Amino acid sequence: MKYIVSGLAGSQGPSYMGTGCIHRRKVLYGHSPNDHNINGRSIQETKLRKTFGNSEEFIKSVSFASMGTTPYPNSLQCSIEALHNVATSNYEQDTCWGAKVGWYYGSVTEDIFTGMMIQGKGWKSIYLNPQPAAFLGCAPTNGPSTFTQLKRWTTGFLEILLTKNCPIFGAVFGKLDLKVCMFYLWIYLWGPKSIPELCYSILPAYSLLTNSHFLPQASFTQNTYIYIYVCYFFSTVLSCC
Repeated sequence: MKYIVSGLAGSQGPSYMGTGCIHRRKVLYGHSPNDHNINGRSIQETKLRKTFGNSEEFIKSVSFASMGTTPYPNSLQCSIEALHNVATSNYEQDTCWGAKVGWYYGSVTEDIFTGMMIQGKGWKSIYLNPQPAAFLGCAPTNGPSTFTQLKRWTTGFLEILLTKNCPIFGAVFGKLDLKVCMFYLWIYLWGPKSIPELCYSILPAYSLLTNSHFLPQASFTQNTYIYIYVCYFFSTVLSCC
């Protein structure tokens, strides 16, 4: 995965995978890279409330973020009260939170789902791997926890793949790069592809036990060409060392 994430840096960048990531406010507010301003704020007041909720301070913050500026609160107490209001459990009811704003709902793997939807709007990420590591994540420490984690990942990936949020639609109708789309397909097929991989790994042992073969047999002439190519390949590698 380390090398795959590094390879994606040449396209739209690596996906958000739950840890080790910093988001811009415009991204979490559901804006696309081309949204530079919210014109006619008074006209769109109802739309902003329906999307982001009824907090005046938060709507003001969204407006300033769309313009690329930072608001300065009138008083610290008002900001704290707005923070408590937005953090309540029922604030997001009848709003676009989870559908257009913030982390996306509808999947147990909400992290990579959110990352795919963000890149589908045209956003690009940057891969940065400083030493020492800037972020550290937690991993399961025992077998049952590991299997539970793998089951959750596999289920969530299939949930995304078999819905309208499939990365193929994001590449065709959205702004998802083709190489990034192939990466998401590789991730989402992680569970089902284990079945043919298991069958293929069993074939050598089966052939040995049954004294058979599953690959086409090559003649002596064909083997000679293969030996020549292998020798040329290793000689080229050794000459470059």
